[in-house]
Amino acid sequence: MSQDIKSQVISQIKNSPMGLFAIQVDEYTDVASCAQLMVFTRFVHEGDLKEEFLFCEPLETHTRGIDIFGKIKAFFDREGLEWKNLCGTCTDGAPAMLGRKSGFQAFVREQGADVLSVHCMIHRYALASKALPSSLSVVLAGLVETVNDIKGSALNERLCAELCRDMDSGTDALLYNSEVRWLSRANVVQRVFSLRQMIQEFLALKKKSKLVTQFEDAAWITRLAYLVDIFSRLNILNMSMQGSERTILDFVDKGKAFLMKLELWHRKVSESKVDMFDTLNNWLRSNEETLDDCIKSAIQEHLMTLHREMSKYLEDVNTADFQIVRNPFPQSADCISDTMNEVQEEFIEMVNDSSAKELFLQVSLPKFWCAMATSYPRVSRMALKILIPFPSTYLCESGFSHLLLLKTKQRNRLVVENDLRCTLSKTVPRIAKLVAQKQAQPSH
Repeated sequence: MSQDIKSQVISQIKNSPMGLFAIQVDEYTDVASCAQLMVFTRFVHEGDLKEEFLFCEPLETHTRGIDIFGKIKAFFDREGLEWKNLCGTCTDGAPAMLGRKSGFQAFVREQGADVLSVHCMIHRYALASKALPSSLSVVLAGLVETVNDIKGSALNERLCAELCRDMDSGTDALLYNSEVRWLSRANVVQRVFSLRQMIQEFLALKKKSKLVTQFEDAAWITRLAYLVDIFSRLNILNMSMQGSERTILDFVDKGKAFLMKLELWHRKVSESKVDMFDTLNNWLRSNEETLDDCIKSAIQEHLMTLHREMSKYLEDVNTADFQIVRNPFPQSADCISDTMNEVQEEFIEMVNDSSAKELFLQVSLPKFWCAMATSYPRVSRMALKILIPFPSTYLCESGFSHLLLLKTKQRNRLVVENDLRCTLSKTVPRIAKLVAQKQAQPSH
């Protein structure tokens, strides 16, 4: 059945208009220390973009760029897929994937294909959001130390949970912070802020004076309230980027919108307005406090740092042709390179086609450009080479999550099972022999 599904996908790729397709690639080491390479593909099928699982194969030895490329090249050769039709590759930011000389993307470019190489945009924004000024990183470090101190002892965790229940806090469990789980940071900070009074009392009972001091400091709590808000906003951005059927245009739009929000927040904070940060605003109002200059400068510095880092990760995205793809009709043919004379002429014909204008208003952007492939193939090809490439490795990450559920430690003890099988193969005949000898003995 799986072979039949794979052959159908390969056939659909080969028969798609213009034969264009893109892949997203990622590598993961499972519980058996086996490196799994997973590849998903996107192509045009029945007038729309279609996403399908392509293959998952183990990397037997190394996980270098050349090894990843070798696996994919062998699959392409075996299934008859041509590199010239590959229009996009999306990977994470690991050196094995993005290395300029020995990364997977570098080997793909050597094939001579006109490929859009994309570094997963969810990874980009997650990396950019890690930047914190020293005054705020100290707060986060103290918070993590507190959580680890309480949850590091089973007795402390039970006692703290009981105290929270006695004080009707609504929740009784703290959460660990994990650097590889990007959404965890906002959840950890929010939980600590909501339980701050209970945590303070518990630490006082345990005589943890160093940790108690920070919860007694109003400035520390103010910075903590800000971290709750900004990390929550970053989580919302991250979640909005997750999912299938997303294009690079969607991600660039969301990134630009967030950059404009950062500029707006920076301007408001300079005017001592924090109404856009609910937790911080409520904390200041309930304690009848104002935002002092030291905390204000720390927040402004962080917002500027976020803006700078996120802008840096958007610099390598060429948005010159994006306006033509988003809405071609108000655009001029001069937006297309002068060396592409035939494309310019075809573009002029399309923007003056009334039926094309009506269709543009009725269907989604990918469906519109797929429909134009027959009448205006050159312009459509230019647009589809922007729409088909993946903007993130979300599908691969989701696939590895499913693999993690399937290949658990309990279902992966193959060595133990073989040892048990060998033991039984030796023991059972011995038992059978003893039984036979017992039965052969005369009864008394």
